[in-house]
Amino acid sequence: MNDTTSDALANERIRHKMVSSLDYQIGLLADTIQQAVIEGSVDPEEAAQLRERLWGVESLAETRDVWDQLAEDSDLLE
Repeated sequence: MNDTTSDALANERIRHKMVSSLDYQIGLLADTIQQAVIEGSVDPEEAAQLRERLWGVESLAETRDVWDQLAEDSDLLE
């Protein structure tokens, strides 16, 4: 195995880990939004807007923005 192959494998592992982390965060956000609706701290219309944002999330940084918005819209995260 040459250095290029090693680098390619390392990069692939990093990408896989990042995608897994992104998927995890999106799932966690979706569950948290649902919980906020159940507890009444976010109304269904706000929840629909947050879920819509989740469809467009492509990075962990973007998930942070959604977490921040959820924190502003509800007291669930306090």
